[in-house]
Amino acid sequence: MSRSLTCPTRRRVVFAGLTTAGAAVLGACGRGTPSGSAGEAPKLVRPAVTLEYWSRWGPPTAEVEEGRVAEFAAANVPTRVERTTMTGSYIEKLNAAFAAGSGPDVYTVGGSGVPNFAAKGAALTLETYAAVQKDLADFFPATIEGSKYRGKLAGLPYIVDIREMIYRKDLFREAGLDAERFPDTWQALRDGAKRIAKWDGQDLRVAGFDVPNGTNAHDFFLTLVEQQGEHPFSADLSKPTFNGAAGRVALQLMVDMLHRDRIDAIERPPAPPGQNVITAGQAAVTWASAGQVNAARRAAPEIAEHVGTARIPRLDKRVTYMGGTNLMVSAKPKDAAAAIDLLLFLTAPAHVEAICKIQNGVPPRQSAAGTPYVRDPLIKVFFDAVAYGWSYPNHAYYTEIREAINTELAAALQLKKAPQAALDDAARASQDFLARTS
Repeated sequence: MSRSLTCPTRRRVVFAGLTTAGAAVLGACGRGTPSGSAGEAPKLVRPAVTLEYWSRWGPPTAEVEEGRVAEFAAANVPTRVERTTMTGSYIEKLNAAFAAGSGPDVYTVGGSGVPNFAAKGAALTLETYAAVQKDLADFFPATIEGSKYRGKLAGLPYIVDIREMIYRKDLFREAGLDAERFPDTWQALRDGAKRIAKWDGQDLRVAGFDVPNGTNAHDFFLTLVEQQGEHPFSADLSKPTFNGAAGRVALQLMVDMLHRDRIDAIERPPAPPGQNVITAGQAAVTWASAGQVNAARRAAPEIAEHVGTARIPRLDKRVTYMGGTNLMVSAKPKDAAAAIDLLLFLTAPAHVEAICKIQNGVPPRQSAAGTPYVRDPLIKVFFDAVAYGWSYPNHAYYTEIREAINTELAAALQLKKAPQAALDDAARASQDFLARTS
């Protein structure tokens, strides 16, 4: 393949079958041609190809993946795997490689990557493979829906990045609140957060709730729309609907928490290096991934004992945002069966748990419920939330749509535009991208 187009990082590791140890691991999912004399167990004949696997992760995740890929190669002689860590402008590198006909066989994407590459014809349709069909029932349905493009399965969920509530129990107690009973509704959270918030004149010292008002404002806003039983876009993704009544309620709630309740401020000092708003005590509650829990345990063990996790409060129903990383197979891999085997091997429950510990996510497979990582009470909240998670609409231009919505939300949250005006402007900008065909 042409390396001048893809500009991979310096970290490229080739794994060949140096041993035969662990070959039984892949026996159940092999697609090779059986051979052997009568009376013998059939042996799988593996293709002599080198699969290219591109990953968006460097150390320390790279070491975990490299170990897993080495296991795969050892169990599948003479198939080889070349794993490449990609850093900086990863999506652009993938686009350039596929445009040149030299893309990887298997690759990772996040966010809106599934529709982006499926729309460009760079994804194998996975549900046509029996081995994939056999595993599908183990994945949470919402994670599979988020891995489709135009109704076809274009990737498999690798790890799930889902948002739930992380809070400081000690700050709840200081405000006279029950630290063991997190508010179940947004109104109850607002009431409690007002008691927690601490101001020094016009300077906010402690936020009662870290109101999303930056790049994640879009995620929070659409979550509040979904919580009202409404979808932000029409079912066929032909038009936005978030500028209706549910959108007005959602955005007004965000504006009111900032400017009427004063439980947070648009601008406040960033957390000190190596800390987040929870460990630094700058906010009593935040809506975030499990990363802030793990960060507290690593960097501030004296604070971690005061950290709790809870389900997101609800409006009409409970819904939260769910993102993550997917694995995809090129539409034209060197060997489709071998690439599918690698895909399934990487998404196996034990391996996914190891990745999740580093990437602060949760496994997408329901069978992971009994693993030590998921049984951790602070993590289990995130795993349980997958059952009511929503993902970005699978539109090829959703990255641009998200940016357009965020721009208008910022204007409303900064009181530069009335909420309805901001929503209408966001809808018009979104419509321009929704109307594009891939």
